Amino acid sequence: MRIDHRAGSRELIAPLQSLGLPVESVVLPAGDVEILGNGPGGPLLVGVEVKKLPDLIACVRNGRFAEQLRAM
Repeated sequence: MRIDHRAGSRELIAPLQSLGLPVESVVLPAGDVEILGNGPGGPLLVGVEVKKLPDLIACVRNGRFAEQLRAM
C-alpha cells in the first residue's frame, strides 16, 4: 500500500503501520492511497481519495472532484 504523505492523508500512515500493514510513504500523482490488487486480468492498481465531508461537498460543487477522479 502506498500513501501520499502530503496533507490530507499522512495521518493514515502511522495507524495502518501499527496494524502491521506494509505502508510506503510517497507522493502520488493522484489520490491519497494506492493499493495493488489482483484483478481478473492480473495486477490492478486501486486508487482511493480520502475526503472529509466539508471538503467533499466543496469539491463536488466546484468540479474539483471530477478532475481528481479523472486523474486517478
